[in-house]
Amino acid sequence: MKVREILKTSGIIKATKNETLGTILNNLSSSHDAAFIFQDDKYEKYVGVITPYYTVIKSHYPPNTKAEKVVFHAPKLRPDTVLDKAAALMNESKVHYLPVFDEKSRFMGIATARRIIRWLLNTKRLDVGISEILAEKRPLVKVYEDITVQEALNYFRSEKVSKLVVVDSHQHLRGVLAYFDLIPFSLFPKQRISLGDRAGDKQSAMPNAKIKNIMRQLVLTLTPEDSMRKAAELILEKEIGSVIIIDRENRPVGIITTKDILSIFNRSVRKTAFSEVEIKNVKDKHLPYIKAFVQRLLKKAEKRGFGVFVWAEEEKKGGVIKMRIRVNKGRDVLFFKKEDKNLKHLLKRMDEALEEIF
Repeated sequence: MKVREILKTSGIIKATKNETLGTILNNLSSSHDAAFIFQDDKYEKYVGVITPYYTVIKSHYPPNTKAEKVVFHAPKLRPDTVLDKAAALMNESKVHYLPVFDEKSRFMGIATARRIIRWLLNTKRLDVGISEILAEKRPLVKVYEDITVQEALNYFRSEKVSKLVVVDSHQHLRGVLAYFDLIPFSLFPKQRISLGDRAGDKQSAMPNAKIKNIMRQLVLTLTPEDSMRKAAELILEKEIGSVIIIDRENRPVGIITTKDILSIFNRSVRKTAFSEVEIKNVKDKHLPYIKAFVQRLLKKAEKRGFGVFVWAEEEKKGGVIKMRIRVNKGRDVLFFKKEDKNLKHLLKRMDEALEEIF
């Protein structure tokens, strides 16, 4: 099965590069949602994507920041990209909506995690027990219901998760707090923000407010004995991003997310890391050196099983060469960004920055 079979061409969240981050995030509905950014309101020349993860969770930009300053260069798909690769790239990039381009690099639409999961339901790959998947995951991140909003924000940033499972003093499940619920407070920390529309409560998310007044108390649950197929059906039917797994005493023992379901899709190839290179407007005299650098990097990454995204562009005015590199190292995603008018200096500086992991 290939991306063209699940291509989405309507209902895509679009914005221009001059719109502000705050305005764009207000149109999103979850931590893994994405807005696709274009040069202007003709929506033809694609620039990149805006996601809560890269603008508020991993980094922290003010709400009046222009979109062009904080776009994420997500992996690009082609109509003939196989779904196995598309699913792996979604998990590696932490973006569940990836852009699709034709052979002339024209934006066609997007591939979504939900459409991949819907197709998966027609296969036998989801006929595996939840317990088997939980055994391969990191320990569940749990917090107590009486911690403050500020403490919750600290957990989100240190643990790099999009949801916190909330328990009482007896470790019984009390609710779930999504980072997305705290985005208004994260963007406007000095203002009193009503999170009623997102969290189902009229409490204000001030730093000392208790998360028990903000968290979602109506939580969908399954048990380790249930199958991944049941989890996928629940996620699609209820339009949610995860299901909490509990034991017989209503104590949370794990969480099954959209990412876990996509990983099921790729279980037979999950150790394969995908890489992508994008080079724009680079002068002919510089191109061989950049390509040689990239080839060396890709060989190193392949030996270690890392996924790598390399983006290089030379400004038409001023001759500044910019390079960004993203390395998917297991569960970690590392970013490197350098720019210089001297290509030799640029590549040397980038080599030195990458030396630790390679």
